[in-house]
Amino acid sequence: MYASLRRRFSRRSLAVTTCFGLLAFACAAEEAEGDGSSDDIEIDKLLEVAKNQVDRSKPDPTNVWAKRRLEVGEEEILPGDDAEFADMAKRIQKMQRTVQAQQGASKVVRGFHAKGNACAQGRLDLDPSGLEASTRVGLFAKAGAYPVWARFSNGVGFRQSDKKVDVRGLAFKVLNVDGARMRTVAGDDAARTQDFLMTNGAITPAPDARHFMAFGEAMTGEDDSGTVLGRLNNLIGAGKFLLQPENQRILDFLAHRTAPNTKKVGSMLGDRFFTGGAFAMGLGAGDAEKSRAKAAAKLQAVPGILQGNACTPVEQLPNKADPDYLRTDLAKRLATGTVCIDVYLQFQKNGDSEPMEDTSVEWKTPFVKVGRITFPKVDINAGSGAKAEAFCTDISFTPWHTLADHRPLGNIMRARRPVYRASAELRGAKPEPTGSETF
Repeated sequence: MYASLRRRFSRRSLAVTTCFGLLAFACAAEEAEGDGSSDDIEIDKLLEVAKNQVDRSKPDPTNVWAKRRLEVGEEEILPGDDAEFADMAKRIQKMQRTVQAQQGASKVVRGFHAKGNACAQGRLDLDPSGLEASTRVGLFAKAGAYPVWARFSNGVGFRQSDKKVDVRGLAFKVLNVDGARMRTVAGDDAARTQDFLMTNGAITPAPDARHFMAFGEAMTGEDDSGTVLGRLNNLIGAGKFLLQPENQRILDFLAHRTAPNTKKVGSMLGDRFFTGGAFAMGLGAGDAEKSRAKAAAKLQAVPGILQGNACTPVEQLPNKADPDYLRTDLAKRLATGTVCIDVYLQFQKNGDSEPMEDTSVEWKTPFVKVGRITFPKVDINAGSGAKAEAFCTDISFTPWHTLADHRPLGNIMRARRPVYRASAELRGAKPEPTGSETF
């Protein structure tokens, strides 16, 4: 199937941003800014096409990584995975160069989540007492306080109005984390960081890395008739990709999750963020690259404003008069109050109901609170706050900045290893922070 999908859709490089931008997948039309009515039309079109929601209680039948039953913590490694993921890494760099050329930029930017809405330093206070003893491992082995860098972003690999249909992202990097590490690039052995990357959806639009790639190519490539599909409206009009049976989950996700969320959520402190893919909570004996996870978990982050002892989500509609309303809101709240993020873990209990290799199926197991991030008041638009944010923009976030005990699991996470590395290398990302930086 993959070969036919790749023949059908162009490999134009801008596509990759919708595949791996921490699952950024909804490129919107580029109408002139106004009161937002054109953006409402985009959402209405999606809802018109996607009349029925799909069954997400089990893996997509076209997902080649989910053809057999897997036990808890088990992955499906297919022959050719390494070569396939390496090819995706080449495409992300091609996309970055294309974006740079089209925008006339002086330097290469992130291939995904290019628009940062805010980035600030905070503190993570961990309390894993609610976890079972067997899952208190790695970062979550004991209570403690850690410095954190947190970055709020939009999904696509280029700057656009916050009013456009898109996912939102939250990544945070925990510092001063000790333990045996996974090595992806030189210097990883000496680093003391643990990254978690999330988007505002408990599931992903497509079931696997392969479908993400095909969808991205369809979004900004050419269809069979040669019609250029560079905008969401054109894609809906052509309909060829989204209406294919194997892509029902993508259409359903765009229509029933992403589009409505863009329309109603006006603050990133009023959203919820999820890792999508899972990570290990301890590894069995043997090679850390290959050994089976003893347990697997996903992470949820729920931001808000600290009110007493509660991290209270912000409820407000988008400010359609401001194309950067998400940053405007974050900057104001970071400067005037205590922004917070409650952190939860969700564990895989059953390989069938919580599949490892299909991230379009939502896990239903309970969330266990393990900590809270708080941010001191800061002006990210001036002085040391602005300098710190600039530094944060230049570092890299990847789930493969990790302890071995938290090795990323599943084909989506494995694909991110070479893809994120390639993106960071091309733009010259700074080495991992040590926590000793001053601004």
